[in-house]
Amino acid sequence: MAAERRRTATISSTSAKLCCWLVALIGTAAIPADGQDAKTPAAAGRIPLDEFRPRSQLRTPQHPLTRAKFPCINVHFHPEKLTPAELDQQVKVMDDANIAVSVSLDGRVGTKFSEHLAWLNERHPNRFVSFVRMDYIGDGDAKDPKTWDVHKPGFGARMADRLSEAARQGAAGLKLLKSLGLTLRDLDGKLISPDDPRFDPVWERAAELDIPVIWHCADPRAFFDPVDEHNERYEELSRHPDWSFHGGDFPKFDDLVAARMRVVAKHPKTTFILAHFADLPDDLKTLGSYLDQYPNAYVEFAGRIAELGRQPYTAREFFLRYQDRILFGTDGVPPMTELVPHFQMLETRDEYFPYEDNPFPPQGFWNIYGLDLPNDVLQQVYYENAARVIPAVRKALAAFAKGRTDLEKMFATVRGPARWEATMKRFDQENATDAPKPGGVAFVGSSSMVRWNLDKSFPGKGYVNRGFGGSQASEAVHFARRILEPLKPKVVVFYEGDNDIARGKSPEQVAADFREFVGFIHKELPDTRVVILSVKYSPSRAKSTFQHKAVNALIEAYCHEDPQCRYVDVATPLLGADGSPDPKYFVKDMLHLSDEGYAAWAKLVGPAIEEALADHARQAVANP
Repeated sequence: MAAERRRTATISSTSAKLCCWLVALIGTAAIPADGQDAKTPAAAGRIPLDEFRPRSQLRTPQHPLTRAKFPCINVHFHPEKLTPAELDQQVKVMDDANIAVSVSLDGRVGTKFSEHLAWLNERHPNRFVSFVRMDYIGDGDAKDPKTWDVHKPGFGARMADRLSEAARQGAAGLKLLKSLGLTLRDLDGKLISPDDPRFDPVWERAAELDIPVIWHCADPRAFFDPVDEHNERYEELSRHPDWSFHGGDFPKFDDLVAARMRVVAKHPKTTFILAHFADLPDDLKTLGSYLDQYPNAYVEFAGRIAELGRQPYTAREFFLRYQDRILFGTDGVPPMTELVPHFQMLETRDEYFPYEDNPFPPQGFWNIYGLDLPNDVLQQVYYENAARVIPAVRKALAAFAKGRTDLEKMFATVRGPARWEATMKRFDQENATDAPKPGGVAFVGSSSMVRWNLDKSFPGKGYVNRGFGGSQASEAVHFARRILEPLKPKVVVFYEGDNDIARGKSPEQVAADFREFVGFIHKELPDTRVVILSVKYSPSRAKSTFQHKAVNALIEAYCHEDPQCRYVDVATPLLGADGSPDPKYFVKDMLHLSDEGYAAWAKLVGPAIEEALADHARQAVANP
């Protein structure tokens, strides 16, 4: 404890010096500029950081939004300290902002939970659901850790039973604070790790109850670094020295995150919502790898739009890629002024706008940019993912929409990979009943594959069609194992891309999804060859031709470097003499191929399949 007091004292001393010696240099001239008061800080050549109020000179269009484009679910909300009048005011803000349901994370076990839920809903039914918090104390004395339940044998089972009771009372899920891993200690003074096995019964019970766990583990990475001139959150930490977790026996940031992810990996049947973008909004590549590894993990971005909005290109690609894994959250009790930048970031292309209406931005001295997300992505992030992951939200949302035909229809529509579940079940059924022979050729992709009569184009070959119309390359990646493992094909013919571009993905992201699909095949089906078809140019999507060509250039270059991958240009041969797509190759919608178009494709694709099969055969002989 002495070390902790020294650490806090050091930071507090640093904070006290902030106004005295931490300065923003704006010039070193000894002579004041014309018309400038020599007594002002600027005239003296220095401005204390806590007096620095820069005003952007940018003149760019701004579209502050006070209402979400679609109804949304706020999955990170803390109403515990509100008075009834303040709760009424918050519901008015929700109405104005188009927030249908808010999720309280302030429920406590026992009778307090039912009281909390009743307080939320007695005046505003179906507008709130509530999670219940992990209870480490039980019947112990809050002021005497020696009496806490977490230190007694069998804690996990007892906490699991308390969770079951809360679920019976209406709890929508389990909430974990960052205390686990950062402040909660065993009786010997050692910090309890997030992956301590005493909690395993709790995670397992959450899965049995079909309720998710929302977990705040760690804090921003900068909070674990030295509080010095290199820390970009210095000003914030100087105002809140107790937020620093550097030094002492605090765990390293990466170790804390790794411990949490071991829990997620160990309990695949439990749904985990990683609060605050898993505290990895500054490392989306790593976060993406976790989402790829653990399909039971989701994220919400409460308190993290500052980090996301300052990297708009990377963040936008992340939202497009993981559109079915991201939930909307704000933290606290957001007034309209805090909601505006959330909507502005998600929906607009605005540049360099504040992420909070506050002279001391809570997370750093920078502004953010809009991601301009497509409507289908917005709908998933705003409400659909939360309704799918949190059953209590789904129920409240249905009650909220009852009698409003427009909302009932909207909420009934499924987007993202979940919309393909019926198709995947049909594929499963076909595999079980028709039993396609392993070692054949499988066609995978969007509607251009679905509509292809393979028996007509390749009579007697027995090629298997596993197309699912309207899909994107990322969705093919999502279902690759389920589609391909039962078939174990010698050759996969793959077509995606035009839906991806139509929904706002960049050529680079589409090409990355192609590479990931092929990478899965190389890893899980190492003998399988891949035939990749170029993205076609169609009259109906003529405006996207440039992006289609960019995708084709990227995937062609990739295939040239991969001996097990063949690239087939099926786009250029369908162009007319004037260089534009020839209408004879398309049906009336000028998007999908006509019989003549498929006949042309068959002549191009057939030889590539034969070459791939021959290559597979040679490899089999060489490596029996």
